[in-house]
Amino acid sequence: MSELMTPIPFRQLMTWIVAEHDREGSVFGVHRPFHPSGKTLPIFGETIETPFGPAAGPNTQLAQNIVAGYFG
Repeated sequence: MSELMTPIPFRQLMTWIVAEHDREGSVFGVHRPFHPSGKTLPIFGETIETPFGPAAGPNTQLAQNIVAGYFG
């Protein structure tokens, strides 16, 4: 990971999100929003049961990680 984090313009971020969703049906690798029902959520070949959201740390404060955390 680079020590330099460069902000992504909002328009570019939204274009990235919409293009991936149209092409793959996912948002930054999350294929569908999480709906609490006691089921697991598949993500990157793994399953998670309780996605609480992004953890505190500089790598999780990147815009795409925040969007994926809230989408998930």
